[in-house]
Amino acid sequence: MRTRWLPVLGVLLLSPVCAEYLSAYDVSADGLLTLLGGLLVLAPLYGAPALLARELAVRRGLGWRGLLLLVTALGVLQAVVVDQSVVNADYRDFAGWSELWQPTYVPALDLSAYAAVAFVLGHTSASFGAPLAIVMVASRDGARPWLGRGSALTLGVLYVGAAGLVHADHLSAEGWQLSATQLVGAVALVAILIWWALRPWRTPPRAWRPPTPAVLVLLGVIVEGALGWSVVWPALVVTVAGLGVVALALVHWGASPAWTDRHLAGLAVGVLLSRALGGFLVVPVEGDRNPTTYLVNVGATLLVLALGALAWRTTRRVVRSPDDC
Repeated sequence: MRTRWLPVLGVLLLSPVCAEYLSAYDVSADGLLTLLGGLLVLAPLYGAPALLARELAVRRGLGWRGLLLLVTALGVLQAVVVDQSVVNADYRDFAGWSELWQPTYVPALDLSAYAAVAFVLGHTSASFGAPLAIVMVASRDGARPWLGRGSALTLGVLYVGAAGLVHADHLSAEGWQLSATQLVGAVALVAILIWWALRPWRTPPRAWRPPTPAVLVLLGVIVEGALGWSVVWPALVVTVAGLGVVALALVHWGASPAWTDRHLAGLAVGVLLSRALGGFLVVPVEGDRNPTTYLVNVGATLLVLALGALAWRTTRRVVRSPDDC
């Protein structure tokens, strides 16, 4: 198979931008060139595994359920093993880190429950899921494979190299943080998620009529926003329960003939818009906010709005079900 380079390049650029740059948490006054240079590592770190997960899901006919389970496994790998932020009580001496990490500390697991939920699901939704959804909808080529064998192998090698560089940088700054039990548990969880993704999926016996795409945008904003503010146990419990309800609803909405790419794009845009707007409230890791920070915030918000407009235009001629007429 020949590689379809336009959507591949779209994911390689959009995935790291959504993962690291939308909230502008690591932007300094002279950091624009640094951000562009960072894509050399972040594109293979986030975009390459997203593309490989999508390729497996498409070739095996796993659907969005299988794809989201695969990228959740990638989220566990990134947050627990590669950068080990979930198990680090004082990560890189970031200001305010302990206030986020300590309130939901679980001594038996020696990790922060908030960090585990927010970072893993943040990667699932914003780093991998939403960029893939936007590009798949905008390309109108979401159901076909994009990668040839050579490009898939190349992306795999680049991902391993980028993850190795990030992990080595973490070790030089923080040292090894994971215990043997935590490492085995993380690897086991990744294996279980991949196994679950590859299992046959039964269509729900009863489909629910989905709400309008505008409601899906709002739902995406709420889901991503809740992940960012659930730093104490009561809020975290409510957020996790709410996420379960949303996941159940999406399963039943997705089984409806009224579900379209416009619904999918609306949910993805909502997730990214929440992250971009939330960036205006984030204090950068290097200190106070500055004009460059606000410039990145504004640019990120405009980017998400442009992506939303592109997705809306791409899906303006969707085929409606008889119930819509």
